[in-house]
Amino acid sequence: MNNLSQYSIDRIKLLLQNEIEIKFVENKDWSDISQKNSFWKYIPIRTNINKYELLLDNDLILWKIPEIIRFWYNSENLLINSDWNGTNYGEVNFSRMQGLNAGILGYPPNYNFKIPDIKTFTDYFHTEQGYIVITFFESGKKIEIIPQNEIFQSNANEYIEKPINNIIDKFCGGHFCGCTYSHYFHWDKYYKNQIWKYFYEHN
Repeated sequence: MNNLSQYSIDRIKLLLQNEIEIKFVENKDWSDISQKNSFWKYIPIRTNINKYELLLDNDLILWKIPEIIRFWYNSENLLINSDWNGTNYGEVNFSRMQGLNAGILGYPPNYNFKIPDIKTFTDYFHTEQGYIVITFFESGKKIEIIPQNEIFQSNANEYIEKPINNIIDKFCGGHFCGCTYSHYFHWDKYYKNQIWKYFYEHN
């Protein structure tokens, strides 16, 4: 748990019927970095290296489990989401230019890696995504990529001002990029009510 309010923690516990352990983590070596970044998700890199671990950005919601996640969970493979806006890798120079998004990451047991000294970057946000993509490809492991038809990405260029109707029926989840820090407002404008209604009716 990194920088969540007590209100958010209580709501998460309520939705999950308190079947969750909250871990408070921080990296004091990065305490002087004021620029928004996504490297927080790797502190710690693994909570239990002997188990499968699934990481979700805090602006990503699943209401159904995509089949590819179920498949990954019984494999030795890595898991990553696809990106609707192409390739956004920041300062990472990666020749295999595939549109991948680090909003969902999956690690199998016994997989580990190191993170760089992020103070060497001037961009922390997209560079994090580029770093994890190149780390995955250099690992030698097979990579399972969640297809676009399973996770909607609300900041996709085509849909920023063109909402998807009946999002619950059409997708397994949604990545509401930029909505948690008010960069975009499509969560509040288009999707919040139907998704909250679904969760209240099914929990």
